[in-house]
Amino acid sequence: MPASAEILYFTGASCRICSIMTPLVEEVADDFDARVAFTPLDSARHSKRASAYNVMAVPTIVALADGEEIGRAVGAQTPGALKRLFSAAESGEPPKSVMNPRDRMLRIGFAIALAVLAVTTGQPAVWIAVAAALIAAFWDHLRR
Repeated sequence: MPASAEILYFTGASCRICSIMTPLVEEVADDFDARVAFTPLDSARHSKRASAYNVMAVPTIVALADGEEIGRAVGAQTPGALKRLFSAAESGEPPKSVMNPRDRMLRIGFAIALAVLAVTTGQPAVWIAVAAALIAAFWDHLRR
């Protein structure tokens, strides 16, 4: 367990997604209150710090363990993804990515369509695309 765990939450005043996400992020932060420090930052007012963390879009959530970045999320996030980031900061371990089941099925479907194309056209090079699509579909399992 790291000595210090922190979440930096970079937002923008005119960001619609930020205004929707902020109550959810704060709710998750309350669940980790004593264990993970939570720092909301307006990226315009804290531009040097945003630049130091290579914040290119808001909202950006950066998980830190002992001052080192171990995870990041950009854009709207699910409560589960937020909890994984806070847990990662708390444990000092990078967050485990979990693919959405719908996305996995789309990637598998794409691989099947490519396999049909490879069989019907007789193009062996298409099998490389089939392999790439299957790797993309199961990448989160392969990384473990």
